[in-house]
Amino acid sequence: MTRFIRSIIASGILLGIVISLALPPVTPFTFQSRSLHKTNLNEKMAETDYIIEDAWLTSKMQIQSLIPIIKQELKQMDDSTSSYDQVKKNHSNILSIRLMKQTSLSVKENLDPKRDQIFIQSNKDKSLVYIEVPIFKNNRWNTYQLTLRTPIFSEIEKKQQLRMFTVTHLQNNKWKTIPTKYSSRKRLSLGLEENLPDLRPDQEEKGISHYIQNEVVIKFKKQMNEQNIQAFLKKYQLTTKKRRDHTIIAHCPKRSTKTLIRLLEKDPAIEYVEPHFIYLTNQKPTQLKPLIPNDSLYIDYQWNLPTIFTEQGWELTRGKENMIVAVIDTGVDLNHPEFKEKLVKGYNVINPSLPPMDDDGHGTHVAGIIAANTNNYEGIAGITWYNKIMPVKVLDQSGAGTLFDVAEGVIWATDHGAKIINLSLGNYAESKYLHDAIQYAYSKDVVLVAATGNDNIDELGYPAAYPEVIAVSAVDAQQNRAEFSNYGPYVDVVAPGVNIASTYPGNRYAALSGTSMASPHVTGLAALIRSRNPNLTNKEVIDIIKNTTTDLGAKGKDEYYGYGEINILKAITTSSVNVTPIKTHPQSKTKPKSFFQRWLENLANFQLWKK
Repeated sequence: MTRFIRSIIASGILLGIVISLALPPVTPFTFQSRSLHKTNLNEKMAETDYIIEDAWLTSKMQIQSLIPIIKQELKQMDDSTSSYDQVKKNHSNILSIRLMKQTSLSVKENLDPKRDQIFIQSNKDKSLVYIEVPIFKNNRWNTYQLTLRTPIFSEIEKKQQLRMFTVTHLQNNKWKTIPTKYSSRKRLSLGLEENLPDLRPDQEEKGISHYIQNEVVIKFKKQMNEQNIQAFLKKYQLTTKKRRDHTIIAHCPKRSTKTLIRLLEKDPAIEYVEPHFIYLTNQKPTQLKPLIPNDSLYIDYQWNLPTIFTEQGWELTRGKENMIVAVIDTGVDLNHPEFKEKLVKGYNVINPSLPPMDDDGHGTHVAGIIAANTNNYEGIAGITWYNKIMPVKVLDQSGAGTLFDVAEGVIWATDHGAKIINLSLGNYAESKYLHDAIQYAYSKDVVLVAATGNDNIDELGYPAAYPEVIAVSAVDAQQNRAEFSNYGPYVDVVAPGVNIASTYPGNRYAALSGTSMASPHVTGLAALIRSRNPNLTNKEVIDIIKNTTTDLGAKGKDEYYGYGEINILKAITTSSVNVTPIKTHPQSKTKPKSFFQRWLENLANFQLWKK
């Protein structure tokens, strides 16, 4: 008898160990947060380097756009202190002006096109910038030196740094991360701001999915009439905020999201119930002669386009106006000169009574990479010269938006003619409702492209991890994986995503880094392919993009580079001939569960833990 009891106890202990190993975390709607080890400090330092370099490039672009105005003023003034003071008064960031030298040169030397070259350099911490400006007047060359306060900490860059920085320090022999005033959520997008209500607490580490507390997405098995819906809401003490067809967004202030799901999943009328997630803004055939555009910032700042053979690709196609690209993001600066005659009617999902104006900056930057006005002597060049942008605003001024709004944006863009959709945003939780919207768009022959995220982890990021979507990670100018870029078997391709120059609200330009910047390169390529051959299906376009990459990393498809870096020339060339479907490896975009985990889920019907 005693031996029997001992065997029972031993079996119980063993079963307990098995269950504890097999069961998912107690918080079933989020991925496990990862503690910050000492090695993560190097990651943060690397991220800081990216931000500072982005800010420095942004400052240089701002200064370069200012130089023609300053040159004109210097040419017209006499070389007196009062004249210098007037120029300084006109430009608050100019600290000093001095005449370095005057040189009389021969006519031949005066015609040297390099003689008026402007030199820009900075001090060690890049807080000051020195410019040498040669101007020919009164039959001689006058070389002026200007000292400027670098706009590196202007509101553009400061906004980015506040959002992306965390303070890391050693406490009780453990590395601890403390959020700054703004959320420390890094560049899966631009991040969550502190003023967002009802967010889950303590969810600021890598790999965490945010959702709105006390709120759930409910999809009924069949269409419910108004009377039945009201009865359902009354039964569970719910109020409804939004609805579409079989689906409603329900709110209950008295119950947590987890409690609501456990309660509602037992109702036979419900097909599924899930949290209302919050999504964030998440940068060698050379037979053809390159077509180099005349945009003023192109040569110095847009390293990204030549490396993926964009210039040669432009000889084959520069896009078509009727092939519309939707940018589902924070909106677009509708008044930016780079988007003059480049926009079609968009939609503000957050507030339909207002235009989809960008009050953050992220969406404007993304849209510029795809389709800024090109070859117009100003600013930057977009990947496509002629395709139109459809701005769809689903993220607010903090760079955050809800699951319902993102899904609504995808559906609206599809129904209003978008043939390519860019989603530089994401969340680490798989949503059935968003997947429904993605599948709807895919069924309508839309090409969907999304960023994988910027936390340097191998968690699945959605919507990028859905099989209908091209998942894009980032590389730098040396074709190395960006240190912040997420990775995993779901990564399809990579594209430039470090120090990417593009448009920014207020008629400005900025350099930013992130998979959010890599994704629109692939979106622009998809637009060029569909412009070259509009008869291709979305699957054929996706196959072409994957099948024409420059292989990087391990031979073949790998978790860091996917199939490789996009090659615009090869892809467009291939789109003109018969398409051969890509030989893909049977890799799932979801992680397999252990035998015991699947057994326990089936036994207890723990649907809320399914990924």
